[in-house]
Amino acid sequence: MWMVLVIFLLLLVCWLLVAPLEFQIDTRIPHASVKWISIGNAIVDYENDRWMLKLQVLFFYKQWDLGRIGSAKKKKRQLEKPKSKKKTVKTKSIKKIFSLLKTFRVTHWEIAIDTGDVIKNAWLFPLNFYPPVHRHLFINFSDENYLLFEARNSPWKLVYAFMR
Repeated sequence: MWMVLVIFLLLLVCWLLVAPLEFQIDTRIPHASVKWISIGNAIVDYENDRWMLKLQVLFFYKQWDLGRIGSAKKKKRQLEKPKSKKKTVKTKSIKKIFSLLKTFRVTHWEIAIDTGDVIKNAWLFPLNFYPPVHRHLFINFSDENYLLFEARNSPWKLVYAFMR
């Protein structure tokens, strides 16, 4: 019986580490989401003149109005004596953040830019045909500005980069 339970827990941990994470941002429709494929997702949307946070984990679903969360009355805390802060080396944390960011794989990105100045747009227009950003960067004259961004990662890559 114990062996079956241990194998089940091991398979559960492996499933959690292998299930991919997906991040999406779309500014044409105010939408940002984080999805842990097959486990759950968190979505921030702007609908009916309100910012909404929708959270779903397996069978649990909850929705919050972000405007009400920010305007809730805060409790007053008693003042505590300031503690002496130790100097920490920030370069290690910055290197760790960059190593974590390197594990992400960008699957799709688009940026459309209109500066509002016709002359600047004309100067930037040749960037539309520059090979590294071709079909990703759009300089236009139609007053259209947006960002589409999608990135994927696996939790095991994040754990490995964090441990290194």
